[in-house]
Amino acid sequence: TAGKKFEEWDVMDETYKFEFALYPNDLIWIKHKSGISMAKQRDNADSRMPDTYEMKEGFVYFKALNISSACATIITNNNCYVKESLGLKTLGALKKCNVDVLGNVSFVKGERRPPASMKK
Repeated sequence: TAGKKFEEWDVMDETYKFEFALYPNDLIWIKHKSGISMAKQRDNADSRMPDTYEMKEGFVYFKALNISSACATIITNNNCYVKESLGLKTLGALKKCNVDVLGNVSFVKGERRPPASMKK
């Protein structure tokens, strides 16, 4: 849907299966087909960490979604690296995670769809 007018977007009807809702700071596991290059955040410019971080799969935090470009913004767990335009169609897998009070991570098996609050 990236780059298309709103009227040309795919309609999400009953033929699609709802998996989960994503909110800022949700932990997700992603797998990318060719790899992701993440850049050091401006706040960490003086850090001794390398300027880029390469990954093919792993845990990151979801920050935001740009619906007009079908891209997400993600950050690493230490908030050092960011990818501001991760194309969602280029992902091989995206799984939402739950973290319990002891820090154990598990994958979300399914959630109920939250009520729609979209305005026309």
